[in-house]
Amino acid sequence: MPIDRKRLLELALPRLEAERERIEKEIGQIQAELKGLSKPAKQARPEKKKKSSRKVTAKQKKATSERMKKYWAKRKKAGGQKKGKK
Repeated sequence: MPIDRKRLLELALPRLEAERERIEKEIGQIQAELKGLSKPAKQARPEKKKKSSRKVTAKQKKATSERMKKYWAKRKKAGGQKKGKK
């Protein structure tokens, strides 16, 4: 029994058209999602707080300087004595 080619094509065409519509919808959804993902998400990042640097006054600098001078003078006077054990 020969297969009627015309009838076979007539049956295949609606199925293929339906599949094409489904694929085109899916392509549209993917393209829309890609457009949404390409935008930078500025709101998702929390803002970083700037660290405030501590200001050392001239008086504090002078006090530190005097303290360190005394410290190093004491060490120099002590000579070659070592603190720790080896």
